[in-house]
Amino acid sequence: MGKQIHVSRIEVESACPQAELQTVAAAQTSSSSFIAFIMLDPDERGGEVDGTVKYDVGQARESAKHNLLGIYAPPPAPPVQVTAAGGNNTTGVVNNGGGINYGSSLTDAERELAAFDKNPPSDKEVNHLLRNSGWKNYSVEMRALFRIKGIEHLFTPSYQPPILAQGDEQAAVTLFERRNTAVFTILFRTVKSSDGSIIVKKYQISMDGISAWKDLEDFHTKD
Repeated sequence: MGKQIHVSRIEVESACPQAELQTVAAAQTSSSSFIAFIMLDPDERGGEVDGTVKYDVGQARESAKHNLLGIYAPPPAPPVQVTAAGGNNTTGVVNNGGGINYGSSLTDAERELAAFDKNPPSDKEVNHLLRNSGWKNYSVEMRALFRIKGIEHLFTPSYQPPILAQGDEQAAVTLFERRNTAVFTILFRTVKSSDGSIIVKKYQISMDGISAWKDLEDFHTKD
């Protein structure tokens, strides 16, 4: 009897998913016999007393090649492109790190995040606040920018930020964080008045632009 060899698990399980890994001994038999064997269920196989089955290694390899098993199996198909709502083709959605996962259509929050990343608000879109007396014009420009960028709702008293632990999706949380940081960045770069700078700099660590803006409003509109 020839030396003992093992049929690879992928070869056997691809042809017969219920099959356990078999140990076989090399001997002359036909490839059709081998193919017939791997298509049998465990109760039908039989074989030698010790559970081995005799077959020719070369013929088994040809069988695997013919049936596209093991190393001869075709590579996996590439991700299928899908069409998100609105007709935009996409292969990605946001992952836990704020990046992109592939193979699914986008949710509303994911589309908003993608749009925000492409066109975030910029400090170049407003004039600098150089002194307290310029607040009225500055605040009008900022509120107009908030509306144009679709973020004015963030500053309403009723707004509640999304929280992952409360079941909100990751994309919504990431979108809020990026919007909030973008607002802080604009304030930090454009508020140059002495009082305003002190207020904004309180939020250098948290980069909480929404709170910084509310504090600026409170300071400049107080009686």
